[in-house]
Amino acid sequence: MTELSVTITAASDGPAFRKILYGPQTRPTNYVPDNFLSSLQRNVNVRPHTYLNLLLNALPVTGFIAVLALFLALFGLLLEGTLPAAALVLLAGIVFVVGWIGYEAMGRTSQATKAVKSAILVTTFLLSLSPILRTLSQSTSSDTIYALATFLFLLSLLLFPSPYKTAGHIATTTSVSASLVLASRLPGSEDVFALLLLAVLAFSLFPILSERLRTTSTGPYILFTVLLSLSPLYAMSFLQLGGTSLIPAYAIIICAVTFGGPAALLYSQRFKNEIRGPWDPAVPLIRPMKGGL
Repeated sequence: MTELSVTITAASDGPAFRKILYGPQTRPTNYVPDNFLSSLQRNVNVRPHTYLNLLLNALPVTGFIAVLALFLALFGLLLEGTLPAAALVLLAGIVFVVGWIGYEAMGRTSQATKAVKSAILVTTFLLSLSPILRTLSQSTSSDTIYALATFLFLLSLLLFPSPYKTAGHIATTTSVSASLVLASRLPGSEDVFALLLLAVLAFSLFPILSERLRTTSTGPYILFTVLLSLSPLYAMSFLQLGGTSLIPAYAIIICAVTFGGPAALLYSQRFKNEIRGPWDPAVPLIRPMKGGL
């Protein structure tokens, strides 16, 4: 075995210190040379961020918050009787057709037949089970229902932007589960069908369309997110929550997540101090053996 050694010249008198694993040493094991910190390096592997880059990375979170706010606003309108269920079903159908056309336009292969079959299957399934789903948790108190729905939506919000597929699937499952829980508060089966159809579009199909648009073209994706963020404001303007408006709270949350979060991360970057030096453990280079074992 060839002995690889690195010689460090000591400032004091005596033989040079050699960084070797095997072999006789001329210094004690706890010896530290005077020039040990001369190879100190700071933030070597740190990639500096820009505000624009962080802003673009925050848009998926902004879009999901906007979708969640729009869903809750439409649920409130259904609960108050302001929005007819038929109108919401028609709106969901239009959104599905427009989103499907946009998704097909950005893709290389057409999946029209598969998409139509899936849409018909989901619609028929929800329509047939709406009376059962409405009474599924009807006996539970409203306080418990709203607390459980809040917990599930917060969990989906934490898991949605994750790059891991398992976390994304859990986020979709928790969002649809929260929608099922909220559906028990609606008065009629047609309202339940409309809400669950909206939940499938918002929490199952929207992430697919949003990710395709984000990876395809940045400009249209920014415009899409801006329009999506403004849509809950229109729906919230019709809510009658005892004279209380949710628009200021929603606007503050959107601005804080979209602009405040990247700014805070960019500000904290100046305090990052990654130190590297000769004390770092060696990284083994494992090469496959010729001819196998």
